[in-house]
Amino acid sequence: MKHNPESDTNLVGVVEKEEEQNDDSAITTTSCGIGRWRPRCLQCFAHPIAFMMILNTYCLVEGAIVSGLVNVSLSSLETRYKFTSFQTGMIVSTIDLTVLVTVVFISYFGGNSHKPRWLGVGVFIQGLGALLYASPQFITGNYEVGRDANLTLEGCEDEGNFSPDCSEDSSNVYFVFILANILGGIGAAPLFTIGVSYIDDLFHPKRAPIWLGIFFVLSGVGPAAGFGIGGAFLSVYVDPWR
Repeated sequence: MKHNPESDTNLVGVVEKEEEQNDDSAITTTSCGIGRWRPRCLQCFAHPIAFMMILNTYCLVEGAIVSGLVNVSLSSLETRYKFTSFQTGMIVSTIDLTVLVTVVFISYFGGNSHKPRWLGVGVFIQGLGALLYASPQFITGNYEVGRDANLTLEGCEDEGNFSPDCSEDSSNVYFVFILANILGGIGAAPLFTIGVSYIDDLFHPKRAPIWLGIFFVLSGVGPAAGFGIGGAFLSVYVDPWR
């Protein structure tokens, strides 16, 4: 059987074309942008170091909000909106319950697809949750110190419950906080699952432990910073513009 050199040439050409296509797809998937919009000004972020700076900032802010500011503000929320201890407990535990329910699905689907995109969506969702958590401060009326304490019981209680004329209804505000923490839990779920996995994939095995160590150090600094900032805000009046 004779060997045909032209078949080898064709085979080499096919392999080169496949390599070029793979290179083009790699360039496309590692460039920064949304869809086909990938401007040159954003390509400075298409670098492992830039990614780690963004991810570490995400980790720091997430820890400060979820484990710091939320816990510090519970006593103030309970006083202002007349929440019960059960309600404040549900507010703070909603994040953990949401992560517990969603982390398996997010880890499975995110681990088999575009990991940075899942992390970006998580940041966006958690940002929405943080804005929603702060919204009752702006959509409710001004807080009056000792408003309920100065009221007489006559005409203000009906079978042990304050009437609407004597205290504001906080049920709607309560569900706003619950929904905000649900969004916060969904946004936090990819951080310590997909984020850690992607760091391991992104760097050489000798350098990945260093970046993982920095990542986990900041995950501990975040809550400490949140408690410190929250403690400073507790000394400020609830409506500082009044």
